[in-house]
Amino acid sequence: MDRRSFITLSGAGVVSSSLLLAGCHSNGSNIDKAKMAGGVYFTKNSPGRWIGKEGGHLPQINIDDKNKKIIVNTNHKMTSYEHYIVKHVILDKNCDFLDENVFEIGKDSKAISEFSLSTDKLKGYSGTLYALSMCNLHDVWLNEITIT
Repeated sequence: MDRRSFITLSGAGVVSSSLLLAGCHSNGSNIDKAKMAGGVYFTKNSPGRWIGKEGGHLPQINIDDKNKKIIVNTNHKMTSYEHYIVKHVILDKNCDFLDENVFEIGKDSKAISEFSLSTDKLKGYSGTLYALSMCNLHDVWLNEITIT
């Protein structure tokens, strides 16, 4: 990847993350799904201008209790810098940042992230957990799971 493309993609990721996180906190409350869905981020039920793109952009979240991991998977091709998943981010029930995984074309053949449930931030966690999948062309997609 040339320097210009790297800077452009990095800037897009920072702006998307900043906008999403700014929108998550409205007076310290949980995410305002109705207001934000289809605007700052997209969901299965609110794909906005990206209707029909849900299958390849919506992150799927699974809990692997045996290995104490959160697994986030986005079913998206990872073959070219022209169109790929840039990163996965996980947020807690208050939309606070927990962790992220940034992908590299040529190194990561699939958009799959594993996050350990043994880290200080996730040990004993319960409640809603949000996962974001950031595509360089089709914006930020959000899904959620409840951990009990």
